[in-house]
Amino acid sequence: MVGWMQKHRRTRWLGGLFVVLSFVAPLVAQAAVVTVPLTFEYSEIGGPQYTTTVATYDAAGCREGAMRRCEDKRYCWTGNDVYALWHFSIGGNGANGDTCYWRNESSSGWVGSIRFVCAFQDYSGFRYNLNNKTCERDVPDTLTITLSGGTEVEPSKGSDIKTLPIIATVIDQSTKKPPTNQVKVHVSLTVDPKTGGHDHGDSTRPRGGIAEVETCATDSECWPGPQSTGSKGMTDGNGQVVFNFNAPEASGTHTISATCDGCSNTATKPVDVKVSDLWPIPGSVYYALTEDGSSKVIGSTTNHTSNHYLTTAASMKLWRLAADFYNDQIQNGIAKPTLLHLNDASLKWGGVFDLDADWDEPHKEHRRGTVVDVRANSSPGAISAADFDAFNKMARKLRIDPHFEGGSTNQHFHLRLLNRPE
Repeated sequence: MVGWMQKHRRTRWLGGLFVVLSFVAPLVAQAAVVTVPLTFEYSEIGGPQYTTTVATYDAAGCREGAMRRCEDKRYCWTGNDVYALWHFSIGGNGANGDTCYWRNESSSGWVGSIRFVCAFQDYSGFRYNLNNKTCERDVPDTLTITLSGGTEVEPSKGSDIKTLPIIATVIDQSTKKPPTNQVKVHVSLTVDPKTGGHDHGDSTRPRGGIAEVETCATDSECWPGPQSTGSKGMTDGNGQVVFNFNAPEASGTHTISATCDGCSNTATKPVDVKVSDLWPIPGSVYYALTEDGSSKVIGSTTNHTSNHYLTTAASMKLWRLAADFYNDQIQNGIAKPTLLHLNDASLKWGGVFDLDADWDEPHKEHRRGTVVDVRANSSPGAISAADFDAFNKMARKLRIDPHFEGGSTNQHFHLRLLNRPE
């Protein structure tokens, strides 16, 4: 008989362990959870049939009320003995929880029982959380989240406007008010790989960052992070969380996504990383935007097909310089003056101009639409070496800062059209 009872108890205990472990997975889901304290009810077997609800206990045993008698036996709640705590009959007795039987060390029979009780009126779908001694149950999500704030920010390098404040707001739709308790907001960040003037791109393209995270490495949750603790990402009394989007160096369209624990939706917000008011260089009789006798845009590649963007003020300076250079040649008796052949300016939204399509900067400046390269090598349409001095003087007279750059085959003038670095 004793052997059967021991086997029976082990079976029950192992079954209960499976039940407890089976509750772990749902805890990671982002759903609204209602919790109530887990209490105990004690009754004797073969003795006084009374029941006492006990709310205070610890891992060493039962400390209050009628359950004090099992304190020194440590057969309640410790788990040190497989006969001490085992679970069965979830929702047993119609409304109450599982029962833990206990006995004296000298007794071959059961002395009393301790029943776990969850104070739910409706017991459907409830479970124990043995870590914090509560009962809990998922309820339909009633929270929704929205994102507000600006829609545009400049690329990070060379700008003081490189962070954009974003506000996440959580509302309980059952009350139309912020949730009574704080909830955690989760933020992720993606980027359209072929935007901002970059005709190349893949999943390695820099996404930018959120809050104190300068770079989000993947499309998964970036902030506050799946393992974060404390107040990061927690809503305030208005149901809000304020964080910054940190722009990368490359221009393009990014999408911020946010949800929360208990939210029934995911809010998304597109943000353009760009330098505003850049325009294609207008055509002119004084300079060339395409190769002679061809429709190929000078300097364009499959990675960056649109490379001739400037601010309006910079374009006006460029036109004035090109006209002066052209007219100077006419005045010096040159029947067919050389047109300035324009290589790279900026991409259509500015930002890093990565010639090697690696999001890096071998091509210095060319970020904000105020710099352009002019051919000055042996290629057709290049400024001849004999005209370098005259060209430099014309540029400086217009308060343009010219820099001669390049090797033996890639020589050019790097013109800071507004007389400042980018």
